[in-house]
Amino acid sequence: MSEQEHELEKLEVWVTREMAEDLRALLQEEGWTQDEGLRLILGAGMGAVRAAQAEADLENEALPEANDAPPTFEAMRRRLIHVEASLAVLRFRLFETQEANRAWNLSTGAIQAENVGLNALVKRQKEDIEALKARLAELEAALCQATSAPAPLAPASEPPSGSGWERLRRLWPRRRKATS
Repeated sequence: MSEQEHELEKLEVWVTREMAEDLRALLQEEGWTQDEGLRLILGAGMGAVRAAQAEADLENEALPEANDAPPTFEAMRRRLIHVEASLAVLRFRLFETQEANRAWNLSTGAIQAENVGLNALVKRQKEDIEALKARLAELEAALCQATSAPAPLAPASEPPSGSGWERLRRLWPRRRKATS
């Protein structure tokens, strides 16, 4: 591309308040910056206008049949304009699809990361539960030995009857004050 193609030129256009609000809503909905979105919309609009013009021109002057003489330069030029206009519209649609795909990939990645984190949390909590069950069994065995009571008949997975505080008081021996 030449330097001339990279030069930017500022264009100003006045639109109704309603159209401006619609444009802002579309830009926000698509996640485009104002400059980026207006360029895309302008390019797509120009492509649509060129395509409509090319179709109208082609309808007014039909291309020669295959058996006829080769198409004229003007007919080929019109066809090229039509193809370029269609290409502009397709490029815009491709951009929209790529942006939608990018947004989908971002949200999918976030969901997958959250899933991995939650699975790790569940695994740690299951390990903690197993460790707590083992500790509870040790404490119950120690309590049984200390009180010379028979071992509980209920499996360790079932909570003993009574309130939680009563259970804790029974399981934890009281500290004896050291005599000095």
